[in-house]
Amino acid sequence: MLPPGTYFATVRAPGYQDADEQIEMRAGETRTWTPRLVPVAAPEPRTPAATPDRTADQEAVGTEIRAFVSALNRQDRNRVVPLLPPDVRDVWRSLLGSRAVSDFAASLQSLGDARFDGDAATVDLVINVSFRSDNQAQKSTLRYTGSLERGPSSWRLVALRQTGG
Repeated sequence: MLPPGTYFATVRAPGYQDADEQIEMRAGETRTWTPRLVPVAAPEPRTPAATPDRTADQEAVGTEIRAFVSALNRQDRNRVVPLLPPDVRDVWRSLLGSRAVSDFAASLQSLGDARFDGDAATVDLVINVSFRSDNQAQKSTLRYTGSLERGPSSWRLVALRQTGG
């Protein structure tokens, strides 16, 4: 039995709002109290932001890189040289235009997955180049990161940055 007075009660139950009650007790009074439990609405499940399907973009980037390697294989200076790092453009312009170079071949060794940021993308690639110059066989493995931009109808390679040997 509680002495007369004012009492405060709080009931906490998982999944329900806290039930607060103020109870006034008078002398000789008995009471029962049943808390009013109000369910809390379950929070909306958080769905991760939809990741756009980039399959078509990956394929388009791959197509653009293979077109670049094909142009390099054809020794197309006008298509290739402007995309190369500035510090090696003159060397490549001379090499691709030299009559002393024969048996020139370029092939794509590997192409990584493109990384997208809006209408821009980067991709790592490795190109094998071989040729003969002054009767000497030359071979090189070129490692680049390509920068691409989405154009009105396709992805376009805009620059290459050398990333290793």
